[in-house]
Amino acid sequence: MASEGGKHFKPKGQPAPGPGGVQAPRPVSSRPVPPSPYARPVHGAQAAGGQRPVQAVRPIQGASSIQGARPVHGAQADASALSAYRAPRGGKSGRSGKRRGNVLSNILIAVGVALLLVAGGLFVKAQIGYKKANDYYNGIAEMAVKDSSGEDGIPQIDFDALKKESDDIVGWIYVPGTRINYVVAQGETNNTYLRHLPNGEYSENGTIFMDMDGAAPGMVDQQTTLYGHHMNDGAMFEPIDASMDQKVFDTFKKVYYITPEMTYVLKPMFTMQVQDDYVDARRTNFDSEKAFTQYLQASLAQAKASAKDAAAEVEKADKVLTLVTCAGQIIPRTTRAGMVCRVVDTIPAQ
Repeated sequence: MASEGGKHFKPKGQPAPGPGGVQAPRPVSSRPVPPSPYARPVHGAQAAGGQRPVQAVRPIQGASSIQGARPVHGAQADASALSAYRAPRGGKSGRSGKRRGNVLSNILIAVGVALLLVAGGLFVKAQIGYKKANDYYNGIAEMAVKDSSGEDGIPQIDFDALKKESDDIVGWIYVPGTRINYVVAQGETNNTYLRHLPNGEYSENGTIFMDMDGAAPGMVDQQTTLYGHHMNDGAMFEPIDASMDQKVFDTFKKVYYITPEMTYVLKPMFTMQVQDDYVDARRTNFDSEKAFTQYLQASLAQAKASAKDAAAEVEKADKVLTLVTCAGQIIPRTTRAGMVCRVVDTIPAQ
């Protein structure tokens, strides 16, 4: 830069050049710089060093502070964040789930209806079977019973008429105060009349039958055993199962077994409940009178109901009639009810 009169030219407002013509840095003024009317004061670290104040930026609090929104804290912030996501409406996934639910509901309804129809069909079939069997036995009674006006209503049976129905008919069982008033047959096996009527026609009721090993017409051996089904409509030997209740047993005063030659008057001693493999209930004769009495005592020990003098009656028994049926209401029935009756009198046929 040019000089005048050997002196450096010092422009106004410029610092004098330093040695070598290099311009010295301009000293920083110690006079405070007035703040800008448009800037907010900054404090702390940002204001250090006397630097020119920089406008402070307000802190952003939470996701809701975007675009100048008021800060949201705590549960409000969580709710706000959740509301920011909007679940899709409808859509393929929702529609398919609804369709699956409808299909499942329809299947369940169809299965329920089918079960009701099956149950209804079985009920109707059972009722038809009950009626058919009851009509048959009522017809047999009308044909065979000549008179029932005598003492205790003991029926007078026309066995000649019954033989026309079946040669297997051996007797008649009658229990006053119950529905037990049936013909008795004996087949070649114990399955012969299990599901068949005396005329050979199939029936769930079957026939009251004497054990295949017993001597016909019954009451010949030490023990004569008769079998009958436990029908839910109260028919056949259902009253025998009911007699395991002491109150019901007490209503059984006498039992009558009628053959072509004799009417046997019997007294119920007890009703036992035994397993279906209790073979002693099938035994016709025992090795001795003592063995027979011991059998009756062992059976009495399994009794559910009994006469007050049952123990004494057992000691006096020389012949018994045992009426056996399935026990209980739960199917399959694995136990048997057996009413054991002692002969107390005999009435010759007229």
